[in-house]
Amino acid sequence: MILSEKEKDIIHFVGNQEFCFLSDIRKKFFRSDSACSQKISKLRNNDFLSMIRVNQTKLKSLFSQIPSNRKIIYLNKKGLRKIHKKRRPSFYKATHQVLLFQVKEKLERLLEQKGLYENELKNLKGTIYESFEEPYPDFVIKGDSYKLAVELELNLKSLDRYEKKIASYLRSSYTHILYIVLKKKMKDSLLQVFEYQDSFAVTYYNYLKQPYSRYHGNFNLKEWVNGQL
Repeated sequence: MILSEKEKDIIHFVGNQEFCFLSDIRKKFFRSDSACSQKISKLRNNDFLSMIRVNQTKLKSLFSQIPSNRKIIYLNKKGLRKIHKKRRPSFYKATHQVLLFQVKEKLERLLEQKGLYENELKNLKGTIYESFEEPYPDFVIKGDSYKLAVELELNLKSLDRYEKKIASYLRSSYTHILYIVLKKKMKDSLLQVFEYQDSFAVTYYNYLKQPYSRYHGNFNLKEWVNGQL
């Protein structure tokens, strides 16, 4: 099979993300559901892509966060070996990516802006501030008056690592940094690290509209990023 440029782009997009929803491919590459379905069927039939529903995976524990009928697209062995040359990601990585897609969709609807993933940011020419490269969040959403960095944390990292990341963000062009967690213990720990920084906030996966910071307490996300607090 000779791949078209669009087919190559789809395969590399899936490979870069490692997992994505069918709806992500539809929004990025196609104008209609039927055109998307035909192309994905072709790539599946030629053994480049595979598709599975969330409720058929090991992500069953996340059903409270992810609709069980969402369709996940990933590269199979042929796509991994011949096109993208990457190993299949771990279960932890799969969990993070699938949740990240959900978070990005929700925040895009809430803020009415499109976001860019980490690997898409890296493909852009890096912006240098004071001779250092800006940090890469899981994804970024940019509005008229703000640049929001979003980090999804499934597990806590070391204190030293967070302190370095905070320092890097404070020197960057990001105006707001939002950390999303699944557990209260993680939220409390991060708030202690962020102290009273007004540009940092933490929220739960299911409460994206109302983050929390020690500086503002509970607040409205849209008002925060638009400087209305």
